Amino acid sequence: SKVEKYFDIAKIFGYDTSIYYMDVENDDVISNYEASTHIYPKNYLDTFLETFNLSKNQNNNNIFNKDTQFQLTPSLIKHIDIEVLGDVHGMLPHLKEHLAKKGWSFDEKTKAFVHEDKDKALLFLGDILDRHPDSVNLLKSVKATCDNGQAYLLLGNHEAKLLRSYRNFLDTGIVRGRSLSSSQTLTSFLKLPHSERQELYQFLLKRPTSYTLLLNEDLSLSDNTNTAFLKFGFVHADTTYFNPFNNSVSTSMYGATKDFAPLKNKSDEIYQKGYDQGLNDYVLFRGHCVNQGKFNNIYSLDFDQAFDGHIASLNFKDYLKDLDNNNFIFNHDLFVKN
Repeated sequence: SKVEKYFDIAKIFGYDTSIYYMDVENDDVISNYEASTHIYPKNYLDTFLETFNLSKNQNNNNIFNKDTQFQLTPSLIKHIDIEVLGDVHGMLPHLKEHLAKKGWSFDEKTKAFVHEDKDKALLFLGDILDRHPDSVNLLKSVKATCDNGQAYLLLGNHEAKLLRSYRNFLDTGIVRGRSLSSSQTLTSFLKLPHSERQELYQFLLKRPTSYTLLLNEDLSLSDNTNTAFLKFGFVHADTTYFNPFNNSVSTSMYGATKDFAPLKNKSDEIYQKGYDQGLNDYVLFRGHCVNQGKFNNIYSLDFDQAFDGHIASLNFKDYLKDLDNNNFIFNHDLFVKN
Protein backbone atom coordinates (compact mmCIF):
# COMPACT_ATOMS: atom_id res chain seq x y z
CA SER A 1 0.00 0.00 0.00
CA LYS A 2 0.95 3.64 -0.18
CA VAL A 3 1.90 3.78 3.51
CA GLU A 4 3.90 0.54 3.49
CA LYS A 5 6.38 2.05 1.03
CA TYR A 6 7.49 4.44 3.76
CA PHE A 7 8.26 1.52 6.07
CA ASP A 8 10.44 0.07 3.31
CA ILE A 9 12.30 3.38 2.94
CA ALA A 10 12.94 3.45 6.69
CA LYS A 11 14.40 -0.06 6.60
CA ILE A 12 16.73 0.87 3.74
CA PHE A 13 18.32 3.52 5.93
CA GLY A 14 18.56 1.20 8.93
CA TYR A 15 15.68 2.56 10.98
CA ASP A 16 13.45 0.20 12.93
CA THR A 17 10.63 2.63 13.54
CA SER A 18 7.02 3.51 13.01
CA ILE A 19 6.14 6.15 10.46
CA TYR A 20 3.28 8.58 10.84
CA TYR A 21 2.24 9.99 7.50
CA MET A 22 -0.01 13.03 7.04
CA ASP A 23 -1.52 12.87 3.58
CA VAL A 24 -2.60 16.51 3.39
CA GLU A 25 -1.68 19.45 1.24
CA ASN A 26 0.84 21.99 2.50
CA ASP A 27 -1.77 24.73 2.56
CA ASP A 28 -4.00 22.57 4.76
CA VAL A 29 -1.13 21.93 7.18
CA ILE A 30 -0.43 25.66 7.42
CA SER A 31 -4.09 26.42 7.97
CA ASN A 32 -4.40 23.78 10.70
CA TYR A 33 -1.34 25.03 12.54
CA GLU A 34 -2.46 28.64 12.37
CA ALA A 35 -5.75 27.55 13.89
CA SER A 36 -3.84 25.99 16.80
CA THR A 37 -2.35 29.24 18.07
CA HIS A 38 -4.81 29.30 20.95
CA ILE A 39 -3.15 26.11 22.22
CA TYR A 40 0.49 26.49 21.15
CA PRO A 41 2.66 29.63 20.95
CA LYS A 42 2.54 30.81 17.36
CA ASN A 43 6.30 31.33 17.16
CA TYR A 44 6.79 27.60 17.84
CA LEU A 45 4.38 26.76 15.04
CA ASP A 46 6.13 29.18 12.71
CA THR A 47 9.45 27.48 13.50
CA PHE A 48 7.92 24.10 12.73
CA LEU A 49 6.60 25.24 9.39
CA GLU A 50 9.89 26.89 8.49
CA THR A 51 11.86 23.79 9.46
CA PHE A 52 9.93 21.62 7.05
CA ASN A 53 9.88 24.33 4.36
CA LEU A 54 6.14 24.24 3.90
CA SER A 55 5.08 26.90 1.45
CA LYS A 56 2.84 27.39 -1.55
CA ASN A 57 5.85 27.42 -3.86
CA GLN A 58 7.33 24.09 -2.76
CA ASN A 59 6.68 20.62 -4.02
CA ASN A 60 4.39 18.55 -1.84
CA ASN A 61 7.09 15.97 -1.07
CA ASN A 62 9.83 16.60 1.49
CA ILE A 63 12.65 14.07 1.27
CA PHE A 64 14.90 13.32 4.25
CA ASN A 65 17.63 10.70 4.40
CA LYS A 66 19.77 9.12 7.12
CA ASP A 67 22.18 12.08 7.04
CA THR A 68 19.45 14.63 7.69
CA GLN A 69 19.89 16.30 11.08
CA PHE A 70 17.46 18.54 12.91
CA GLN A 71 18.38 20.80 15.81
CA LEU A 72 15.60 22.15 17.97
CA THR A 73 16.22 25.73 19.02
CA PRO A 74 14.13 27.41 21.71
CA SER A 75 13.14 31.07 21.69
CA LEU A 76 16.56 32.56 22.34
CA ILE A 77 17.62 35.83 23.92
CA LYS A 78 20.33 37.26 21.67
CA HIS A 79 21.57 39.94 24.07
CA ILE A 80 23.58 39.58 27.28
CA ASP A 81 23.09 43.16 28.48
CA ILE A 82 19.37 42.89 29.16
CA GLU A 83 17.18 44.62 31.71
CA VAL A 84 14.75 41.98 33.00
CA LEU A 85 11.45 43.52 34.05
CA GLY A 86 8.80 41.99 36.29
CA ASP A 87 5.07 42.61 35.99
CA VAL A 88 4.57 46.19 34.74
CA HIS A 89 0.74 46.14 34.50
CA GLY A 90 0.11 49.24 32.43
CA MET A 91 2.41 51.54 34.39
CA LEU A 92 3.82 53.35 31.38
CA PRO A 93 4.75 56.62 33.16
CA HIS A 94 6.45 54.67 35.94
CA LEU A 95 8.33 52.58 33.38
CA LYS A 96 9.55 55.67 31.53
CA GLU A 97 10.91 57.08 34.79
CA HIS A 98 12.47 53.78 35.80
CA LEU A 99 14.23 53.19 32.48
CA ALA A 100 15.40 56.82 32.19
CA LYS A 101 17.60 56.15 35.22
CA LYS A 102 19.22 53.35 33.25
CA GLY A 103 19.95 55.40 30.14
CA TRP A 104 16.82 54.60 28.15
CA SER A 105 14.87 57.35 26.39
CA PHE A 106 11.33 57.31 25.02
CA ASP A 107 10.80 58.25 21.39
CA GLU A 108 7.56 60.23 21.33
CA LYS A 109 7.20 59.70 17.59
CA THR A 110 7.60 55.94 17.39
CA LYS A 111 6.53 55.32 21.03
CA ALA A 112 9.51 52.99 21.44
CA PHE A 113 12.05 52.82 24.23
CA VAL A 114 15.51 53.51 22.81
CA HIS A 115 19.04 53.08 24.08
CA GLU A 116 22.06 54.38 22.20
CA ASP A 117 23.89 51.15 22.98
CA LYS A 118 22.28 48.66 20.60
CA ASP A 119 23.74 45.79 22.60
CA LYS A 120 21.24 46.59 25.36
CA ALA A 121 17.71 45.23 25.40
CA LEU A 122 14.64 44.93 27.60
CA LEU A 123 13.01 41.65 28.58
CA PHE A 124 9.43 41.84 29.83
CA LEU A 125 8.38 38.77 31.82
CA GLY A 126 4.72 39.12 30.88
CA ASP A 127 1.75 40.89 32.49
CA ILE A 128 2.36 44.26 30.93
CA LEU A 129 -1.44 44.68 30.81
CA ASP A 130 -4.29 45.50 33.24
CA ARG A 131 -4.58 47.15 36.68
CA HIS A 132 -3.28 50.53 35.48
CA PRO A 133 -4.82 52.78 32.81
CA ASP A 134 -2.00 52.87 30.23
CA SER A 135 -2.08 49.17 29.35
CA VAL A 136 -2.82 49.57 25.64
CA ASN A 137 -0.30 52.40 25.21
CA LEU A 138 2.28 50.28 27.02
CA LEU A 139 1.53 47.37 24.71
CA LYS A 140 2.08 49.62 21.70
CA SER A 141 5.39 50.84 23.15
CA VAL A 142 6.62 47.33 23.90
CA LYS A 143 5.73 46.23 20.37
CA ALA A 144 7.56 49.24 18.87
CA THR A 145 10.64 48.44 20.96
CA CYS A 146 10.49 44.75 19.95
CA ASP A 147 10.18 45.80 16.32
CA ASN A 148 13.38 47.83 16.77
CA GLY A 149 15.20 44.77 18.08
CA GLN A 150 15.71 46.14 21.59
CA ALA A 151 13.05 44.25 23.53
CA TYR A 152 11.56 40.83 24.17
CA LEU A 153 8.12 40.07 25.54
CA LEU A 154 6.82 36.73 26.73
CA LEU A 155 3.18 36.03 27.42
CA GLY A 156 1.69 36.31 30.89
CA ASN A 157 -1.78 35.41 32.04
CA HIS A 158 -3.03 38.98 31.54
CA GLU A 159 -1.95 38.98 27.89
CA ALA A 160 -3.77 35.65 27.57
CA LYS A 161 -6.91 37.31 28.98
CA LEU A 162 -6.84 39.97 26.28
CA LEU A 163 -6.25 37.39 23.54
CA ARG A 164 -9.19 35.26 24.68
CA SER A 165 -11.52 38.22 25.24
CA TYR A 166 -10.71 39.77 21.88
CA ARG A 167 -11.08 36.44 20.08
CA ASN A 168 -14.46 36.01 21.79
CA PHE A 169 -15.42 39.50 20.60
CA LEU A 170 -14.47 38.62 17.03
CA ASP A 171 -16.52 35.41 17.23
CA THR A 172 -19.60 36.69 19.05
CA GLY A 173 -19.49 40.48 19.07
CA ILE A 174 -19.78 40.40 22.87
CA VAL A 175 -17.49 42.69 24.87
CA ARG A 176 -16.63 40.72 27.98
CA GLY A 177 -13.35 40.83 29.89
CA ARG A 178 -12.07 38.19 32.26
CA SER A 179 -11.96 40.62 35.22
CA LEU A 180 -12.69 44.26 35.96
CA SER A 181 -9.21 45.46 34.97
CA SER A 182 -9.05 43.23 31.89
CA SER A 183 -12.48 44.57 30.84
CA GLN A 184 -11.09 48.08 31.03
CA THR A 185 -8.11 47.04 28.92
CA LEU A 186 -10.36 45.33 26.38
CA THR A 187 -12.57 48.42 26.13
CA SER A 188 -9.51 50.60 25.43
CA PHE A 189 -8.20 48.04 22.95
CA LEU A 190 -11.49 48.04 21.01
CA LYS A 191 -11.30 51.82 20.60
CA LEU A 192 -8.24 51.42 18.40
CA PRO A 193 -8.63 51.34 14.61
CA HIS A 194 -9.30 47.82 13.39
CA SER A 195 -5.98 47.56 11.53
CA GLU A 196 -4.01 48.58 14.62
CA ARG A 197 -5.97 46.15 16.80
CA GLN A 198 -5.22 43.30 14.43
CA GLU A 199 -1.54 44.21 14.30
CA LEU A 200 -1.26 44.19 18.09
CA TYR A 201 -3.31 40.99 18.28
CA GLN A 202 -0.99 39.21 15.86
CA PHE A 203 2.01 40.57 17.75
CA LEU A 204 0.77 38.99 20.98
CA LEU A 205 -0.09 35.71 19.27
CA LYS A 206 3.52 35.38 18.15
CA ARG A 207 5.03 35.95 21.59
CA PRO A 208 6.51 32.86 23.26
CA THR A 209 5.65 31.69 26.76
CA SER A 210 9.33 31.29 27.61
CA TYR A 211 12.75 32.54 26.56
CA THR A 212 16.13 30.91 26.93
CA LEU A 213 19.57 32.47 27.22
CA LEU A 214 22.54 30.16 26.67
CA LEU A 215 26.17 30.97 27.46
CA ASN A 216 29.47 29.30 26.65
CA GLU A 217 32.14 28.94 29.31
CA ASP A 218 33.68 32.29 28.26
CA LEU A 219 30.22 33.85 28.78
CA SER A 220 29.67 34.40 25.06
CA LEU A 221 26.25 33.61 23.63
CA SER A 222 25.46 30.06 22.54
CA ASP A 223 22.58 28.64 20.52
CA ASN A 224 23.10 24.99 21.46
CA THR A 225 21.31 23.63 24.52
CA ASN A 226 23.51 20.52 24.50
CA THR A 227 26.86 22.30 24.73
CA ALA A 228 25.99 25.49 26.64
CA PHE A 229 27.94 26.02 29.86
CA LEU A 230 25.19 28.06 31.55
CA LYS A 231 21.48 27.88 30.81
CA PHE A 232 18.93 30.50 31.85
CA GLY A 233 15.18 30.31 31.45
CA PHE A 234 12.63 33.11 31.61
CA VAL A 235 8.93 32.49 32.16
CA HIS A 236 6.06 34.48 33.55
CA ALA A 237 4.76 32.27 36.34
CA ASP A 238 6.06 29.93 39.02
CA THR A 239 6.84 26.37 38.03
CA THR A 240 8.47 23.26 39.46
CA TYR A 241 10.18 22.28 36.20
CA PHE A 242 11.50 24.05 33.14
CA ASN A 243 12.54 22.76 29.76
CA PRO A 244 12.08 25.11 26.80
CA PHE A 245 11.07 22.27 24.49
CA ASN A 246 8.24 20.76 26.52
CA ASN A 247 7.29 23.29 29.16
CA SER A 248 3.57 23.53 29.80
CA VAL A 249 2.11 26.64 28.16
CA SER A 250 -0.53 26.83 30.87
CA THR A 251 1.99 26.57 33.72
CA SER A 252 4.28 29.13 32.08
CA MET A 253 1.48 31.71 32.06
CA TYR A 254 -0.66 30.78 35.08
CA GLY A 255 1.72 29.02 37.45
CA ALA A 256 2.13 25.58 38.96
CA THR A 257 -0.40 26.30 41.70
CA LYS A 258 -3.29 27.02 39.32
CA ASP A 259 -4.18 23.38 38.76
CA PHE A 260 -2.65 21.88 41.90
CA ALA A 261 -3.33 23.79 45.11
CA PRO A 262 -0.88 21.78 47.33
CA LEU A 263 1.98 23.47 45.42
CA LYS A 264 0.95 26.90 46.73
CA ASN A 265 4.04 28.71 48.04
CA LYS A 266 6.15 25.59 47.47
CA SER A 267 6.87 25.59 43.73
CA ASP A 268 10.11 27.62 44.03
CA GLU A 269 11.43 25.28 46.70
CA ILE A 270 10.56 22.25 44.56
CA TYR A 271 12.23 23.84 41.54
CA GLN A 272 15.40 24.50 43.56
CA LYS A 273 15.47 20.94 44.86
CA GLY A 274 15.09 19.72 41.30
CA TYR A 275 18.02 21.93 40.27
CA ASP A 276 20.18 20.62 43.11
CA GLN A 277 19.40 17.05 42.04
CA GLY A 278 20.08 17.70 38.35
CA LEU A 279 16.44 17.49 37.23
CA ASN A 280 16.36 21.20 36.40
CA ASP A 281 19.41 22.59 34.64
CA TYR A 282 18.15 26.11 33.87
CA VAL A 283 18.57 29.02 36.25
CA LEU A 284 15.06 30.45 36.16
CA PHE A 285 13.71 34.00 36.30
CA ARG A 286 9.98 34.61 36.61
CA GLY A 287 7.28 37.08 37.66
CA HIS A 288 3.57 36.58 38.49
CA CYS A 289 3.84 36.09 42.26
CA VAL A 290 6.30 37.06 44.98
CA ASN A 291 9.41 35.14 45.92
CA GLN A 292 8.61 32.12 48.07
CA GLY A 293 12.01 32.32 49.73
CA LYS A 294 15.64 33.02 48.86
CA PHE A 295 17.00 30.46 46.44
CA ASN A 296 20.13 30.38 44.32
CA ASN A 297 18.65 29.20 41.04
CA ILE A 298 15.11 30.55 40.80
CA TYR A 299 14.16 34.19 41.28
CA SER A 300 10.96 36.18 41.08
CA LEU A 301 10.82 39.76 39.89
CA ASP A 302 7.38 40.22 41.35
CA PHE A 303 7.13 42.09 44.64
CA ASP A 304 3.45 43.03 44.30
CA GLN A 305 4.96 46.24 42.93
CA ALA A 306 2.04 46.89 40.58
CA PHE A 307 -0.22 47.52 43.57
CA ASP A 308 1.92 50.37 44.89
CA GLY A 309 3.09 51.89 41.61
CA HIS A 310 6.62 50.51 41.45
CA ILE A 311 8.72 48.81 38.77
CA ALA A 312 11.04 45.90 39.56
CA SER A 313 13.96 44.97 37.32
CA LEU A 314 17.29 43.19 37.23
CA ASN A 315 20.25 43.97 34.98
CA PHE A 316 21.36 40.58 33.73
CA LYS A 317 24.90 41.72 32.95
CA ASP A 318 25.34 42.93 36.52
CA TYR A 319 23.94 39.61 37.67
CA LEU A 320 26.63 37.77 35.71
CA LYS A 321 29.36 39.97 37.18
CA ASP A 322 28.15 39.24 40.69
CA LEU A 323 28.04 35.48 40.32
CA ASP A 324 30.40 33.51 42.49
CA ASN A 325 32.27 31.34 39.97
CA ASN A 326 32.32 28.39 42.34
CA ASN A 327 28.75 28.07 43.53
CA PHE A 328 26.85 30.82 41.71
CA ILE A 329 25.41 32.31 44.88
CA PHE A 330 23.04 35.10 43.93
CA ASN A 331 23.11 38.54 45.50
CA HIS A 332 19.44 39.37 46.00
CA ASP A 333 20.33 43.04 46.55
CA LEU A 334 20.76 43.33 42.76
CA PHE A 335 17.00 43.58 42.36
CA VAL A 336 15.92 47.17 41.79
CA LYS A 337 12.48 48.37 42.82
CA ASN A 338 11.63 52.03 42.46
